[in-house]
Amino acid sequence: ELISRACIPGILNKAYDHTGTNSLNLCELCTGGNADRCRRDNLELYYGDAGAFRCLIEGADIAFARHTTVHTNTGGRNPNFWARDLREDNYELLCPDGRRAEVHDWITCNLGKISSNVVVTANYKSENERTNMWRLLQYGQEYYSSDSDPVFQMFNSEFGQKDLIFNDDTESLSLIPWENQTYEAWLGQRFIQMVENLQVISNRYENGLYNSGILKIHQSIIHYIIKWILTMIICVYYCLICL
Repeated sequence: ELISRACIPGILNKAYDHTGTNSLNLCELCTGGNADRCRRDNLELYYGDAGAFRCLIEGADIAFARHTTVHTNTGGRNPNFWARDLREDNYELLCPDGRRAEVHDWITCNLGKISSNVVVTANYKSENERTNMWRLLQYGQEYYSSDSDPVFQMFNSEFGQKDLIFNDDTESLSLIPWENQTYEAWLGQRFIQMVENLQVISNRYENGLYNSGILKIHQSIIHYIIKWILTMIICVYYCLICL
């Protein structure tokens, strides 16, 4: 099989598996305890950026992650026990053209670019309402974005968790100009075209044009990716795939 085991947090949720046909092996590598296994949140140990990398370390062959993930979890930068003594030069990138590259060569070896995570609101909110929301966030980061406050840090999850409010790698928030405050403008035409192409492929699977065992796994993943992309537009965080 193309994929024998994987951990794709949330792949068995009804929101992403509305027909109940997604393969159980897509959660087989997940390690959350009991009901927490394969959940699409931090209760699943392999959820998120660091979780996907941890999955790679503890038994997977490939992890899909952002370009900063290896760097931020090696060389002592991640104090968690599973990341101790990890070296950046022990990992490499798999490029679309079949070659391999060092992790710092991500500019020329990557699977594509996506826009940064954003905080979003309903599109019927007025410019004045959005400005007030931004001011609240701006005041928050002025007082709580650094480690100077002993009680609360806006970009630090603590409590043994990751990316609870914002991504822990966040350094600051920036205001998006009013004219770019639509998902089309933010994501860009190339990204939207990729989503539309995936939807066409997914529809072919649904219509029964492909039905082999291996392609059924593809179908599960494609459905999940489409749902993930759409969810990413309305969520601060997102889930990564660990194979």
